[in-house]
Amino acid sequence: MPPQVVQLRYQSYESMRKERLRLVREAYREICAPKEDKHSSDAQQKMSLAEEEAKLMEEVKKTMEVQKRKQKEEVEMMYVFLCI
Repeated sequence: MPPQVVQLRYQSYESMRKERLRLVREAYREICAPKEDKHSSDAQQKMSLAEEEAKLMEEVKKTMEVQKRKQKEEVEMMYVFLCI
C-alpha cells in the first residue's frame, strides 16, 4: 500500500478511536457522578453522627459531674451530722 493510503487509514482509525474514547469517558462520568454524590453525603452523615455522638458524650460527662458533686455534698452533710 502506498504511504498516503496508510496515513489516511491511520488518521481515520485514530479519529474514530478518540471519538469512542470520548464517548466512553463521558458515559463513565455520568455513571459515576451519582455514586460520588452518594459517597460525599455518606461522609457528611458520618461526620454529623460523630458530632452528635460527641455532644451526647459531653452531656453525659456534665451529668456525671453534677451527680458526683451532689454525692460529695451528701457525704459531707452525713459526716457533719455524724460528727455532731
